[in-house]
Amino acid sequence: MALKEIRRDETALESPSLSARREKAQGRFVFPESFQWGVASSAFQIEGGAQADGRGPSVWDAAWARDANLFYQRHSPAVAADFYHRYREDVAMMRELGLTSFRYSISWSRVMPDGRGRVNEKGMAFYERLVDCLLENGIEPLLDLYHWDLPQALAENGGFTNDGIVADFEAYATLCYQRLSDRVKRWSTLNEPSAIDHYNPFCEGNSDIEKRQIIDRNSLLMHFAAVRAYRQHDRGHGKIGTVIAYVPVYAASQEQADIEAAQRQQAHVTDRWLDPMLAGQYPAVLLEHPHYGPKLPKNFLRDCGRAYVPMDYVGLNYYTPAVVGYSADEFLNSQGVKPFAAQTDYGFVIYPQGLFDSVMTVSRQYNNPQIYITENGMAHEGTRPEKELMEDDDRSAYIREHLREVHRCLRAGADVRGYYLWTLLDTFESVNGYRYRFGLVNVDFQTLQRTRRKSWSYYQRVIHHRAVE
Repeated sequence: MALKEIRRDETALESPSLSARREKAQGRFVFPESFQWGVASSAFQIEGGAQADGRGPSVWDAAWARDANLFYQRHSPAVAADFYHRYREDVAMMRELGLTSFRYSISWSRVMPDGRGRVNEKGMAFYERLVDCLLENGIEPLLDLYHWDLPQALAENGGFTNDGIVADFEAYATLCYQRLSDRVKRWSTLNEPSAIDHYNPFCEGNSDIEKRQIIDRNSLLMHFAAVRAYRQHDRGHGKIGTVIAYVPVYAASQEQADIEAAQRQQAHVTDRWLDPMLAGQYPAVLLEHPHYGPKLPKNFLRDCGRAYVPMDYVGLNYYTPAVVGYSADEFLNSQGVKPFAAQTDYGFVIYPQGLFDSVMTVSRQYNNPQIYITENGMAHEGTRPEKELMEDDDRSAYIREHLREVHRCLRAGADVRGYYLWTLLDTFESVNGYRYRFGLVNVDFQTLQRTRRKSWSYYQRVIHHRAVE
């Protein structure tokens, strides 16, 4: 993997068109007919059916069995929204909403209970039925191969710190392609590998930089192996990419020390994934820093450089920005500064322009790749009064303001192909359980009744008109 720097083109890619200016003058922002309108979710967060039809335990199931007190009010993922048994009614709701795409993940432990070897045919049959149901309703699936639910059997064998996971993941990915790629034309390898506390939960290496870098190396090799396997199997009929949590990092001041601290954190949060995956390189600012470069595993750059294979698109999950200043005693000599801005109940700062900055930075740094906004959304504390949870005008405003920024990206020439709101149904939010509600649809986790929130109708209108005001 070469260490040369990627060219950073800081100029706008394209000036706004006359039609775009007219749309703005008319007080609305219209999206292209080909633009994908979606929602995103993941298997372990809504699926339930934890022991149904031969599924093996994931790390989340095993963690709850060990100590339920790790989770908010001892909430369990065993049932969640019961999407496993109720997917047909939920897909019917997606169709009524007007969705053209649904981003979802395959549960590795449902199709391969031990993470390798034996295939659980009943588990694979579920995803075949789900894909068929989506297509019958005019909804294109975008399938993630890994969204944080590592099979417990692999975790007990070292998980991402065991180099053998690369071959295990390639075999699992190949199985999925063999069974589903005749119908599924868009795939993602990994969801948010930078989110180590969720992506690889309950791993003792999460707080150890050298072990984390082993996880990084194996994650990159897993990605490349899955892309290469797809190329060999699909022969160019579909597209494969990955999903990165993009957090735009801003300097706390115009002091040079703060600017450089922010650059280092941006490289650590996003560029250490995007540089290798989109350009076959690695951020020089990290390689040169004593906290980072000397701790990389032996042959890290060589192994990743040899394995590199280009992908077709990148998915960006955007929720919140970060503000960073210099701190001599902290990792990478940088430290987060709490910005003074409105926040969701979840703690995410609401800053729509951060989505524009994220997309345009990726477009300029990496030769304008195809981009999907694969997650964006806001949560409410579940203990809010019922009326506030259901009449969620602030969520509608959140969607509107972020879609305005997506439209702004299109006018500036970024190749943005779609937007996936997180999410349709309320979800199991890792150790927070059911505390936070992200859904357009409220789920009563006692009765599993679905009730549409006000924002559901707003997003439906947006999709119908392909426009926001």
